[in-house]
Amino acid sequence: MTRPDKFMPVQTKLLCLMYMGYAVSMIMKTSIIVVSPSLISDPAIAMTKTQFGEILAYGSLGGMFGKMFFGWSADRFGGSINFLCGLLAVSVGIFLFGFSGQLVLFGVI
Repeated sequence: MTRPDKFMPVQTKLLCLMYMGYAVSMIMKTSIIVVSPSLISDPAIAMTKTQFGEILAYGSLGGMFGKMFFGWSADRFGGSINFLCGLLAVSVGIFLFGFSGQLVLFGVI
């Protein structure tokens, strides 16, 4: 009689981590919608609803470009390197987004 393994297989761990990473990226994507009333009402930022809509539109455009680019790069260079580069890019973007104090810089990031 054989004992069952104590730990999950590596593939299951990787799949769980990828789903967790995707869930966190979806939370970050929707968090900008949640804080939008505070952003628009903040006099230091001086953002209008139209400017906020433009930022959301550029974010959607960036998402479409990212899906095409990272899909191509996953086929070309491999999924694990692609996933690591994607997480690094998101981390740098969040860091820069947190320190953007002007409207133009906020929109660019």
